[in-house]
Amino acid sequence: GQPEIKVGVFPPVAAALFPALLGNKRAYELVMTGEIINAQKASQIGLVNAVIPEEAFETETAAFLKRFTDLSAPILKHTRRAVAGPTDEKFLTRLKELEKYYLKQLMKTEDAHEGLTSFLEKRTPVWKNK
Repeated sequence: GQPEIKVGVFPPVAAALFPALLGNKRAYELVMTGEIINAQKASQIGLVNAVIPEEAFETETAAFLKRFTDLSAPILKHTRRAVAGPTDEKFLTRLKELEKYYLKQLMKTEDAHEGLTSFLEKRTPVWKNK
């Protein structure tokens, strides 16, 4: 989950990454509600590739990794760059923009300070909508 909204801020990494991974509607829903989702829901919406029972975790992880370790490492590296290159660049650019916005705009609001302070003080925030 991305519960930051409940303490008066937003998660820059999720805000930059989720729209490309999940689409805008689902990204808005998760980031703006702070909803905590379980593993099955994360898999259903495409946030994770698979849900593995704890008792099978080591076996399933080894099998998953073997699919890659049986292949050429340099070819995998080049393929990853080919598939993710522009996305990575866009993500990093967007993340820098959002971090700057977070620090220079969001953190100027009274509610951001109230949310973070109330979290540290373990109390419910009193929003001023300012």
